[in-house]
Amino acid sequence: RKMVKRRVVEYLVKVTERNSPDLLMLALTFLRKLSLFEENKDVMVAGQLVQNLSRPAVWKMEPIALLALKVMFNLSFDPLARRKIVEHVTEPRLAELLRVAKFRAVTLRLLYHLSVDDDVKAMFAYTDAITLLVQLVVNFPQPHVARELAALMINVTLHPRNVEVLFQSDLAVRLIERAVRREDPLMMKVVRNLASWTYSVQESLTPEAEYMQTGHWAPFIPTLFGAARSMSPDAQVEAVATLAR
Repeated sequence: RKMVKRRVVEYLVKVTERNSPDLLMLALTFLRKLSLFEENKDVMVAGQLVQNLSRPAVWKMEPIALLALKVMFNLSFDPLARRKIVEHVTEPRLAELLRVAKFRAVTLRLLYHLSVDDDVKAMFAYTDAITLLVQLVVNFPQPHVARELAALMINVTLHPRNVEVLFQSDLAVRLIERAVRREDPLMMKVVRNLASWTYSVQESLTPEAEYMQTGHWAPFIPTLFGAARSMSPDAQVEAVATLAR
C-alpha cells in the first residue's frame, strides 16, 4: 500500500521504456515481485507496462525476455491484462518461444491463461503452436504429460478450427496414440475433445457432403474398449465418453 501511495510502481513502469539492459533487469525483477499484489497489478495494467514489454529492446536479450514473460504471466490472471497481452505480444512470437527450453515452462503457462478466451483459441490455428505442442506431448519423457501442457492442449482442442488442423495431418493420430498408450487422464480429455468435434461434423453433414474423417477412429476402438476397463477411474470416464461419440 505504501508503494502504491508513493507511486513506486508507476515510476518502475516508466523505467521499462528505457533500453539499458541493467536498468531493465532491475526494474523487471522488482516488478515481478510487486505484481503478485493486486494493488500493484492494477497500476501496472492501467499503465503502459504490457506495451513497454512488447518492445524489441526487451525481446532481443534472453534474460530480460524471460523476466518479461514472468511479469506478464503474473499479470495474466487479470482479464484486462490478458487482452492487452494478446493485443501487443503476438501469438507467433510466443509460439516460437516454445522451441527454446529456458522459455518453455513460463510460455506454456502464459499461453494457457491466454487460451481461456475463445478469440485467442482461434489464433492457434494460424501459427506453428499446434504442431509444436503436439511434438512436446508426443516426446514428453514422463508417462503423464505435465499439467500445464495438458491443460493448454485441452483448451486448444475445444476450438473447432484447431481440431480440424490436427486432423488434416497425422497430429491427431499421434495425440490419440500417446494418450491411450500412456493411460494419461488429462490427455484422454484431449481425445474426448477430438471425438466431440468429429461427432459434431457428422451431425452437421448434408447428404451431398463427404465426411473427411472416415476411418480415423476405427483403429482405436478396440484399444479404447480395453482402456475403459483397465485405466484409472478418471481416464475410464474419458474413454467411455469418447466411445459414446
